[in-house]
Amino acid sequence: MSEPDQDAYDAQNDDRRLGRLARDLLDRVGDRWSALVIYVLYERPLRFSELKARIDEFGPRRLGRTEISHKMLAEVLRELRRDGLIVHADTEYALTPLGRSFWGPMMAIHNWTQEHLDEVEQARRAFDKVEDQSP
Repeated sequence: MSEPDQDAYDAQNDDRRLGRLARDLLDRVGDRWSALVIYVLYERPLRFSELKARIDEFGPRRLGRTEISHKMLAEVLRELRRDGLIVHADTEYALTPLGRSFWGPMMAIHNWTQEHLDEVEQARRAFDKVEDQSP
């Protein structure tokens, strides 16, 4: 393969890797619990039981969610550790520098959603109304 062909091949591979990772991370913060874990850990490192208590306090009351099970929290923490966003040091979980750098983009999605909430809900209602009337 010539050098220009190799460069094009490498660029295409980089684009694929970037696309996969971006989808994975969007899926991660779009799941039911990961963003909440990141949000709670942004304040300070926490032990597993403290983290669960903060999530249970914050999530169900403010977001209308059920409490997180021990098994689900352990799974979420494992995935966030795998992505390098949190670390389990000593007895506490904490955001890594990479996890802290993810705060801005995550909050940008949150802020966009908050700003456009009424518009999105209105569009959904209009769509559902048309779909319900279709044969």
